[in-house]
Amino acid sequence: MKRLLVVLSRVVTGRRTTPVILGLFLLVYIGVAFFTEEALVTLMMLTRRVPLLLALLAMIPLNLAARLVGDLRLELRRGRALAGHPSGPLDGLFDEEVRLAGEGRLAELEAWLAGAGYRVKRGEERIAAVRGISAAPWRLLFRFGQFCLFLGILLSLTTRAVVREAVIEGEPLPAVAGAGQVQGIRLAAEPGGLILNKSLTVTVAVPSAGGGRLRSFGLYPPGLLNGAFFYPRYLGLAPLVQFHAPDLAGEAGSYYLLMLYPPGREDSATIPGTPYRIVFSLATSPGDEDPFLSGKYVLNAKLFRGEEPVAEGRLPVGGALERNGFRVAVPEVRQLVQTDFIRDSGVLLIWLAAALFAAAVPLALLILLLAPRREMLFRASGQEVIGYSRAEGRVRRHNGVFHEALDLSAPH
Repeated sequence: MKRLLVVLSRVVTGRRTTPVILGLFLLVYIGVAFFTEEALVTLMMLTRRVPLLLALLAMIPLNLAARLVGDLRLELRRGRALAGHPSGPLDGLFDEEVRLAGEGRLAELEAWLAGAGYRVKRGEERIAAVRGISAAPWRLLFRFGQFCLFLGILLSLTTRAVVREAVIEGEPLPAVAGAGQVQGIRLAAEPGGLILNKSLTVTVAVPSAGGGRLRSFGLYPPGLLNGAFFYPRYLGLAPLVQFHAPDLAGEAGSYYLLMLYPPGREDSATIPGTPYRIVFSLATSPGDEDPFLSGKYVLNAKLFRGEEPVAEGRLPVGGALERNGFRVAVPEVRQLVQTDFIRDSGVLLIWLAAALFAAAVPLALLILLLAPRREMLFRASGQEVIGYSRAEGRVRRHNGVFHEALDLSAPH
């Protein structure tokens, strides 16, 4: 049992654990890619359903957390050693360790190291010399970002729930989004947009302690509403369709949710209790102006009895189409957005990881390029002098200084 615990401890803290697991997932991905074009989606599905894959994925954030704690302890121990308060042996704290037999001459080193540009701190039978800025805080932030990323992926795969509902202008929010009223849906042209040339804004009035407030949601990044992320997917219309046919006793009227964007896309409305179906599409204006931008809607309507077409024509909002005793009228229309409401406890962690990477990577690189950390420690211990050296950059120059310092401190 003890041996098993030792093995597990080494796996959890090992530097190769995460790369090996990622390699295994890569092999699974390659194997899946031979059988489906949706390899990534299939891999995510398999990970959710196969306990072994889920356990391997869970091992990654556990390993990264253990390594983060280990790296932090290592930095603290090294800092205490350079400050003259070592806690335990110095094995593994520095890149190089050199032992010289005999009584050294540490007193001569202080001025020489200061002249070489190092900040020198002398203590009893020890001299520490450092130069540059440590990139350790940014490395630790990067490691923490890795932990957040893979923990977020794990939580996203195991907790994600998606509900797709229509958000209709002038109507209450769907129950999944909580209390609130949809005030407006606006599609606007963005000619100077970096990625998209159009922007979508959904304005929602939500209750609050002050009596209510307006919130706006765009395409990206998604906003959070009642604990669910708000992802607009498809634009559409909710027309009030009034229908009369010669073989019907009265007039049928109801709102229908039609996905009609972009113009030319078709969707149908089936009249309940009748054999009739109306296929709608948006007519383009003479200048090819987007009706969702202008707010001027003209519908193309095709009326079918079963599979037999019986009437068709253009139907402006507020007008009516009358053919052969059939009448289709659309007195009003409302805009809608088919929206995914996603509850996913891993998304915020993934965003946090992206922010940490964006901050840590360039700053660490800047430090390593301009002022990398270089450290030396010399200790007189009995009849020997021990020199320790470590450099995060400009290693050759630092090693040259270190070995010259060893020559100066070497006993005769």
